[in-house]
Amino acid sequence: MTATKHTLALALALAVLAGCSRDEAPKDAAPPVAQPAAPVVDPLAEPPPAPDAGEVPVEVRADAIAAGHVLGANGAVSQAKPGAVYALGDTIHASMPVRGQKPGADVTVYWTFEDGNTVKEETRPLPAGAQYVNFSFSRADGMKPGDWNVQIDVDFKPVGIVDFKVK
Repeated sequence: MTATKHTLALALALAVLAGCSRDEAPKDAAPPVAQPAAPVVDPLAEPPPAPDAGEVPVEVRADAIAAGHVLGANGAVSQAKPGAVYALGDTIHASMPVRGQKPGADVTVYWTFEDGNTVKEETRPLPAGAQYVNFSFSRADGMKPGDWNVQIDVDFKPVGIVDFKVK
């Protein structure tokens, strides 16, 4: 054989061997499952802030806030109308217990209409020594007939939300 024929024979043998690798999966085997890529970590990014040791975690619960038309002497909503349906002339109150919250934290209330627009928003510091913080909403604030909700946040973290209707 000439050198060219030896080179050609060697190249053909290598091609056959490369195509018949031991690692080759059988033709009827399932395709390999792709592994998720490792998250890319930006070495220049700031690490997330460490939690404040004195910070009280905010727990969102269905009963965390109350809405109704009567406030008790302690500042808590003491009465709500059946089915949470109010008249346009009613004043609606929302209250939240202060216990477990950091005094001075920002408490924000959002009174939101059925179209998703917040009609009234109010922020104030959490009062020290109080049992409850409360807010009020009426026709003078922009209340109109329809479906509403009131949400209270502490330091911009939701605590609770209550739905009601105005007829």
